[in-house]
Amino acid sequence: MTFLKQNWIKIGIGILILGALFFVFAGDSQNVEQDALLSFKCPDDYKTSAESVAAFEEWADWFFDNNPDASISDMASARQQFYRDNNCEDAIKRFDDYTSGNVAPEVKEVIEEVINEAVE
Repeated sequence: MTFLKQNWIKIGIGILILGALFFVFAGDSQNVEQDALLSFKCPDDYKTSAESVAAFEEWADWFFDNNPDASISDMASARQQFYRDNNCEDAIKRFDDYTSGNVAPEVKEVIEEVINEAVE
């Protein structure tokens, strides 16, 4: 108890410094995450379908790196939310068509192949 009485100012300053460092590093990791999110675009904003697929795979890698326990369903929900947050109207329509079964079987097959490649 005597130690605390004699060193309370030093301990308080140490706690303040540790708290400040925590917020600096926590804020920096949020900035990195925000920068990563800002680099992604709507699928229809890419010039080719190959670029769009590559971007989706990069997004899926980013998603699972940041959500290691997520399921495919979690990824699909997050991707749908990404579309909505970024006003990707064409992608939202395709997503809704896919989830409601309003796509041709060959289109569904291609979508599932892309998803499986992104997850692997």
